Amino acid sequence: MDLKVKILHPGAKLPTAATRGSVGLDLYLPEDFIFSRTVYTPGPCLIKIGIAVEIPYGYEGQIRGRSGRTIEGDFLVLIGTIDSDYRGEIGVAIMPLCHLRIAAGERVAQLVVSPVTHCKAVRSDMLTETARGGNGHGSTGK
Repeated sequence: MDLKVKILHPGAKLPTAATRGSVGLDLYLPEDFIFSRTVYTPGPCLIKIGIAVEIPYGYEGQIRGRSGRTIEGDFLVLIGTIDSDYRGEIGVAIMPLCHLRIAAGERVAQLVVSPVTHCKAVRSDMLTETARGGNGHGSTGK
């Protein structure tokens, strides 16, 4: 499947798959990004990637972290969703873990395009019972 990509920034690159078996397309930073505060207070930042994409109907785009960047430990990528009808610039939400500098052209996240099932929520007073029931976080063990 082809993914239509519109370049919005002169430094932007087309997303690329690192290998034939890669699930995601790497997203590149179009210009240097510097995160620095005199007193560090954690909080999310949005990095613009300089591209817009056309996700086909019946699919979604998922923004995910790259394992190599996660291991380096300088920032975390917050998971994001791109709807099939969104045509604006792609942004990657990150949580800097320290003062941070990312150079233009670096891969900062990946885009995974996956099929979705569209559903409509309907009110119901009864749900089908299961063995797990309403037991939540940690209820199935470690």
